[in-house]
Amino acid sequence: MKGRWKIFRKSYASGSSKMLKTILQDKLFYTEKGQRELNQLFGTKSKIFPSPKSPFLIKTLAQTSTGDDDLILDFFAGSGTTGEAVMRLNAEDGGQRRFILVQIPQPIEAKKQKDAHHFVTQTLGKPEATIFEITAERLRRAGAKIKADTTNAHATAVDTGFRVFELVDDPDALVLHQPLADAAQADLLRFQELLAPATQGLEAKVLYNLLLAEGLPLTARLAPLLDGAAWRADDVLFILRAVDTEALRALVEDAQAAGAPIRALSVYAPWVHDDNFLLGLKTLLEVLHLSEDKLRLRG
Repeated sequence: MKGRWKIFRKSYASGSSKMLKTILQDKLFYTEKGQRELNQLFGTKSKIFPSPKSPFLIKTLAQTSTGDDDLILDFFAGSGTTGEAVMRLNAEDGGQRRFILVQIPQPIEAKKQKDAHHFVTQTLGKPEATIFEITAERLRRAGAKIKADTTNAHATAVDTGFRVFELVDDPDALVLHQPLADAAQADLLRFQELLAPATQGLEAKVLYNLLLAEGLPLTARLAPLLDGAAWRADDVLFILRAVDTEALRALVEDAQAAGAPIRALSVYAPWVHDDNFLLGLKTLLEVLHLSEDKLRLRG
C-alpha cells in the first residue's frame, strides 16, 4: 500500500499547513474514466452526460464504507453512477446492497445540450428530454452488461432490477385528501366511484400504497397469486379482489407447510364488493389460528 499513497498539502488561512494522504490516485477513479465508461455504455462518442463520476471510484468508496446488505442513498443521482457501482460491487462479492437514487426530471435544453436532447428524444424515443431519462437508461444498460459480464459464482444471484417512483400529487385520488370530519356524503360517494374500477393501471399504485401501509419497504418483492387477485410480499398476503375462500385457504396452508407462513391479510376494501367474502375471511382467520387484528381492511 505504501507505493500507492499520494501526498497533498492543505494550507490554512492562519498560515499553517497539513499533510494529507489519499490512495485514490489510480486513473480508474478519474472523471475521464467515468466519461469513457458512460460513452461506451451508450455506444457513442458524444458527451450525453458531461463529467460523470467513475463507477470504480464509487464502488471503491462503497466497498470500504458499507456492509454487504446496506442501503446506499444518492440525493443527486445525475447519470446514475452510484446505482451502477452498487450493482458492480454486488456482482463481485455477492452482496445484497440496495440503492436509492434521487433525480429530478431536470429539462435538457435542445440548443445547449444537443447530443443529450437527441439521445433522449430520438434514440430513447421519450416525449420529454430530462436528466432522469438518462439516469434510468444508464441503470438498465449497466444492469444488462453486468449480467452478461458476470461469470463468477455470484452471476445468477446478482439483482440488477430497480423500481421508479415519482413524488407527485395523487392524480387517481387513491387517497381522500379531505379530512373525514369535513367530508360530506357526496365527497365519499365520489371517492368510492373513483376507486371502484379495479383496473390494471391502478393496481401497481394500490400495491405500493399497501406496502407502505403494512410497514414494508418499497423494495419488497411482490409475487402475484390466484390470477393476480392476491399478492404476497414478505409474510403479508394482499387481497385486491374477492376470490374463492377455499382456494385462499389452500394457498395459506401451502405457505405454512412450506415453512413460509402468511401472518397477516391486507384487503383493499374499495375493490372487494362481496360482503360474504369478507365474512369468509374472518372464518378463515379462525381456521388458520390467526387473531382478528391480522385481517386489515385498507383503503
